Amino acid sequence: MKPQKILLTGGGTAGSVTPLLAVVQYVRERQWPVEFFFIGTAEGPERRLAQAANVQFHAIPSGKLRRYWSWQNLRDVPKILQGFHAARQLIRQWRPDTILTAGSFVSVPVVWAGRMAGCRIIVHQEDVRPGLANRLMAPMANIVTISFERSARSFSSKKARLTGNPVRPEILQGSRTIGQEFFGLESQTLTMLVLGGGTGSDFLNRLVGATAYKLVREWQIIHVTGVERDFPELHDPRYHRVDFLTWEMPHALAAADLILSRAGLGAITELSALGKPAVFVAMPGTHQEENAQLIADTQAGRVISQDELTANRFLALVDDLRRHPEERKHLGDNLFRLFRPDALAQLVSVVVGQPMV
Repeated sequence: MKPQKILLTGGGTAGSVTPLLAVVQYVRERQWPVEFFFIGTAEGPERRLAQAANVQFHAIPSGKLRRYWSWQNLRDVPKILQGFHAARQLIRQWRPDTILTAGSFVSVPVVWAGRMAGCRIIVHQEDVRPGLANRLMAPMANIVTISFERSARSFSSKKARLTGNPVRPEILQGSRTIGQEFFGLESQTLTMLVLGGGTGSDFLNRLVGATAYKLVREWQIIHVTGVERDFPELHDPRYHRVDFLTWEMPHALAAADLILSRAGLGAITELSALGKPAVFVAMPGTHQEENAQLIADTQAGRVISQDELTANRFLALVDDLRRHPEERKHLGDNLFRLFRPDALAQLVSVVVGQPMV
C-alpha cells in the first residue's frame, strides 16, 4: 500500500504543535502506512518538538498580519510572500495528500499553497474563539475540526466537526517519582509548576521572580521560563528553573500539586486530562480570554485577570489553595470533566480516514 503523506504545519507556540504530534504518535503506535513532514518557523519551539518526535522539519519565513494598523504589517507582508513561495516549493517536492494545521501564522501560506496544489486541508480549531490565522485558513479548508460546540458558529456548518482537542498519549504516562528525582524535589513538600506557554511569559516570569523568595517557604517550584528569558532569578534549593521541557514534561506535570499557567488551550487540555488544579492567567486581548471564561463558567480552575494579579494577591491566592486541599481537588475534578478522552481518535479518523490494516 502506498503510504499516505500528511504535512503538519504550525508553530510560534507549543499549543499549535502538540495536537499535531499527538496524531503522529497515535498513527505510529498502530504502524499505519503514513509519512509525516513538518513546516514551521525557525525561531519557535516547533523545531525542537518535531525533532524530538522524529518528524522531518523544515522552517520557512513567517510574518504576522494584525487586525489593527501597525507598521509591522508592512514589514511582515514580504515575509508572508516568502513563506508562500518556500511552502509551495516544499509541497511540490514532497507532494502531500493532506495538510493538517492547528493554527499559527506560519501555517497560512502553507495552507494557501497547499490548496493551490490540490491538497486536502484540515484546520483544527483548538481555542473557543478562532484567531485571525484560522479565519484566513478556514475558507481553504475541506474540514474544520473544533474542540467545543460553542466554536461551531464561527465556521460553515458543512465543514465544522466536533472532535475535542487531543492530548499526546505520553502526557498521561508521567511518573511523580521520576519527576521528583529529575528535578531534585522533596517528597513531602507541595510542588508548583509554572507554565508560560511554549515561548514563555514575561509577565508570569516576573511575577514568580518577585514572589519566589516567599513561595519557597511552603512550596517548591518548577519554573518553565521559555528560552532566553531574563528576570531576577532566585537561587534556592526549592526553586528549579528550566527553559523548555520535552520528554520531561509528563513527569513535571505528574509531580505538580498546583499549576500556574497561561490559558492556551493546549495547556488547558493537558491539565484537564490529568485533572490538575490550576490558576489560569489569560494573555490580555487574545483568544485566551474566551478560554479562561470557559474555565470560570465551569469552575474548572481559578481564573484571574493579568491586570488584577499583583504579587500580594498572587501570594494570597496560592496560600489559600495550599491550605485547602479539598478545593484543589474540586478544581481538578471539574477541569477533568472538560476532557474528551476520545478526542485524539476522533481527530485521527478525520485526518487519516477509516482505520487502516
